[in-house]
Amino acid sequence: MPLYKKIKFDNGMVLTIWKVEETENELRPLLSLNAREEKELQAIKAASSRLRWMASRLALKSIFDEWRVIDINKDIHGKPFFEMEEGFFSLSHSGEFAVCVYHPEKKVGVNCVKTLYVCWCAKEAIYKWQGKKGLSMKEGITIHPFEFKEKGQLYASLINEEGVEQLKVVYERLDGYMMAYVDVSETDEEL
Repeated sequence: MPLYKKIKFDNGMVLTIWKVEETENELRPLLSLNAREEKELQAIKAASSRLRWMASRLALKSIFDEWRVIDINKDIHGKPFFEMEEGFFSLSHSGEFAVCVYHPEKKVGVNCVKTLYVCWCAKEAIYKWQGKKGLSMKEGITIHPFEFKEKGQLYASLINEEGVEQLKVVYERLDGYMMAYVDVSETDEEL
């Protein structure tokens, strides 16, 4: 299993990155899908997209120290959630990478895209973190000025019906891909 990276944070958050090097036939036996997930997988026409979909579920399974069946469902906005587990997670995949971020108590968001534009990646992670359709990426999320590095952090403002929330986003370039996640260890009072 090519678990590329697993990071456990002091606040309980866990980030896993799966590098897709297997075939569908090698990945499929590692998954335990319910009927809804099986139907979702079968509806994906492109073989590369099926591989990334399976790898993102394996990145999620890799969060936990023990390998077990994890049922995933989706809310009315299409955001995945645990059927039987506690906590929150977010999945993303692009190219040969699948990423999962998990926290036992706080909402999370992650994105992994093949681009040099960390701002877009950060906005996608924030969009997933907030978990609702209808947020304008242009007017609803403002990235504060920052100095770009291969690995770093930036701050952003999320503007929605609940007001303005300040968020910290951590990003890192991985073999030509950009990955970003909302750092839930800091609240907007600390920013």
